[in-house]
Amino acid sequence: MKTLHINTESTWRGGEQQVLSLIKGLETTGHTAHLICQPESGIHHRALQEGITPFPMRMRGEIDPAATMKILQTIRREKYDIIHSHTPHAQALVMWASCLLARKPLRVFTRRVEFSIFRHSFFGMNRFKYTKGVDHIIAISQGVRKRLIKDGIPPDKISVVHSGVNVDQYRGLSDDSVLREFSVPAAAPILGSIGYLEENKGQRYLIQAMEQVAKEYPESRLFILGSGRLESELQSMVKDHNLEGNIIFTGRRDDVGAFLNSFDVLAVSSVEEGLNSTILDALALEIPVVATDAGGIPEIIVHGENGRLVPRADHEALASGILWMLRHPEQAKAMAKKGCRHVREEFSDAAMVAKNCLVYQKLIAAKEGGRTSRE
Repeated sequence: MKTLHINTESTWRGGEQQVLSLIKGLETTGHTAHLICQPESGIHHRALQEGITPFPMRMRGEIDPAATMKILQTIRREKYDIIHSHTPHAQALVMWASCLLARKPLRVFTRRVEFSIFRHSFFGMNRFKYTKGVDHIIAISQGVRKRLIKDGIPPDKISVVHSGVNVDQYRGLSDDSVLREFSVPAAAPILGSIGYLEENKGQRYLIQAMEQVAKEYPESRLFILGSGRLESELQSMVKDHNLEGNIIFTGRRDDVGAFLNSFDVLAVSSVEEGLNSTILDALALEIPVVATDAGGIPEIIVHGENGRLVPRADHEALASGILWMLRHPEQAKAMAKKGCRHVREEFSDAAMVAKNCLVYQKLIAAKEGGRTSRE
């Protein structure tokens, strides 16, 4: 197969990691996989570091005639079997480009978020974009699939392929450097939160939960890794709750693995979530996880088996879940070991690549079968 992958994000987040893992996996198994991305973006730099030569292209939103024409020229030149869009803006650009093609390649779009497709809909265009403008949608969880069906997307147009991670990527990165950097006491319980500082990640509930945690564990530290538009607001919350000594904002970090290995508990406070690959990374390291029941998270965490689930947008429940993990370290570790086995069996990057390939192959077979029946 020959596939083209398009990502319009300038930042580096879990979705971009998934794109690179998919491209590397496809090429390893003998397929051709090309990447179009924003120049000087996070995925552009990471691709070059990992030996992938992308096609950098400036893409300015869902309606960009110049980018549309460049994508059209690339498709005509390379004659792809599959065009796989990994962001909504990319999918719109592919839709416009395909209108000018007499013979269209199969158009696939991966949906990574739980919220409605009509949440941001330019003049109501999303209904057409997600029904007529794409041939198949890959949802990263059953939670995302259910949301798409609720929005009117036909069920047979959706496949579920869970995100996958390199289960060994952060092993062996354990050291005390990050704790020394922030002068953390040796015996302090270390909690972690990783993600963009946005409403859907729910960090405000985690900050509220820390007020209760700090009462029982005064030396506890919560590292909040990431940046985003809510950073100042969240920092103000920390001051209002007198938690400056317990909560540390690190900003965006390149040494995520070192932080993960230092956590006693990963706390995930999302109110909307496609799946959350950070949970997979933590469980792969046998780190206990407390998470909300948002989106696809219950497809990873089975409450009381391999972690603890709490209701979303409930800081008291989140605090109770964290405190339970800290009070019962041996049981928490046993849960994390079960979680590690589950991630290795079901959520590896190799499994993600294989399942995407299966979707591609089924679509190609159906297209060729339809062409043969017409002939």
